[in-house]
Amino acid sequence: VSTQSTWEAVVSTQSTWEAVVSTQSTWEAVVSTQSTWEAVVSTQSTWEAVVSTQSTWEHCPLTCNACGFGCVDTEDAFMFRGEEHFCHEARGNSDDFCDYETPQEACPDTCGLVCVDPETGGSDGGSACPASDPDYFFSYLGVAAPFNEGGVHTSCRAISSGLISALTGAPSGAQEAVICALNVGDAGGFYDNTPVPRDACRAECNALDATSYPCEATCEPVAAGTWLWVNYMNDEVAAQVAVEASNDNDCHATVHILGDSGNAVQYANGDLTEELAMCSCSNTTNGNGALACEEAGFCSRHAEGRCFPGESLCYV
Repeated sequence: VSTQSTWEAVVSTQSTWEAVVSTQSTWEAVVSTQSTWEAVVSTQSTWEAVVSTQSTWEHCPLTCNACGFGCVDTEDAFMFRGEEHFCHEARGNSDDFCDYETPQEACPDTCGLVCVDPETGGSDGGSACPASDPDYFFSYLGVAAPFNEGGVHTSCRAISSGLISALTGAPSGAQEAVICALNVGDAGGFYDNTPVPRDACRAECNALDATSYPCEATCEPVAAGTWLWVNYMNDEVAAQVAVEASNDNDCHATVHILGDSGNAVQYANGDLTEELAMCSCSNTTNGNGALACEEAGFCSRHAEGRCFPGESLCYV
């Protein structure tokens, strides 16, 4: 394996590759240098050969993601709606079956959930990873097909369910690890104008290997100074954002309640959704801050956020 051409000859066939990794001493020689390893993973076809045999899985379980996917269906019966059920009942009808919490907990693999992988340290996706586009599909092993319930497809759900590994007889997650590692130049130019799977299926690839495919929680804050309606002391009252939310404060904003501005209240950024309407005054108002009471385009002063019947609070 001293030259690239020699290495390509070594891995040109499955039988030759299996012979290469059939012994511990040979394997150690193969991966003993950086240059040799780079040659191993330099092309998609060679990489597929690397992770497609049992010998390689045993030597490199983490790299080949052959440690188990982390989403394992229970083999036992579970109670649902007063009756015993088994996970195989969801196959071909997973949408109706997997809409409910009990089957989801019992059959996470069949239901295509993104689960924690205890070996690779993958996360559960959750709020840290953006939701994948259900219409996206990737190209792999000559197949590029949108989601097809009960059939062959290459959508992000194929990664989370381990479909490709199941179809090829590989250990759970092995083929999916290769899919998440695809680059722009792979698949004959398919990804020249299409995102690679690790960018389009971030939650699913993160579940396989959180270190290689991290998802960072993002906080898109409501801007400081924004006037909103918030629930305060069991009442909907006007409030203004004093300190906007950020990742550092767990995406919570500091809000001052109108009429009680000395009381700084923390609100989750996601709860600050109802902004005060902007005034369309035909006159000018004086005092009482940036708010006014409006009726039919005429504005008057507000009394600590309170307006007369028929008027609506707005910001100038």
